[in-house]
Amino acid sequence: MNTDRYRTLQSKLQAFEQWPSAYLFKFIVPQQKLPELEALFEGHEFSTRESSGGRWVSLSCIRTMENSEAVIEVYKKVDSIEGVYAL
Repeated sequence: MNTDRYRTLQSKLQAFEQWPSAYLFKFIVPQQKLPELEALFEGHEFSTRESSGGRWVSLSCIRTMENSEAVIEVYKKVDSIEGVYAL
């Protein structure tokens, strides 16, 4: 995500969410990058599901976030993993 996308997301989160709030993070990642993504959600409950072809895995995690800035920080960390798509 680039800076403008972070800014847009943050303004939407501030307008439509009450904080603290349960927030659903959902990503699609290449199979070989899954351990990197899972490491970012270590200590939190998450679920994964493999694509029919086995090349991709979706990861979903509901976390209670204190504010929109905390959500953006998670996305920034995830952006460091090559090939991950946020849904």
